[in-house]
Amino acid sequence: MHEERDALLGQLERLQNRFASLQQQNDQLQSDAVAPSAVVSHGEASAFANQEKDLLKKEYEAELEFLRKKVDGTATESDVDKLLKTLKETQKQKLAIQEKK
Repeated sequence: MHEERDALLGQLERLQNRFASLQQQNDQLQSDAVAPSAVVSHGEASAFANQEKDLLKKEYEAELEFLRKKVDGTATESDVDKLLKTLKETQKQKLAIQEKK
């Protein structure tokens, strides 16, 4: 049981590191946003980047919530379904954002 908890805590730490890395990438993309003369204005690019950042945060929080329940031993099948639903929704929203760009 302790080994499983340690493995889950390790997975949680990897997710936290992944989220931090994605935030850095997002911040870098925002700082390298397109010039105002481009087809997409800087303001629009910034808005798209903020939307993507919010979606990443939503995914991260859903994954953390699920992992916390899993570590506590209270995760259920409905929790798995909720996580998958959140991930599918955010993926659809990301695709919609990419199409707008």
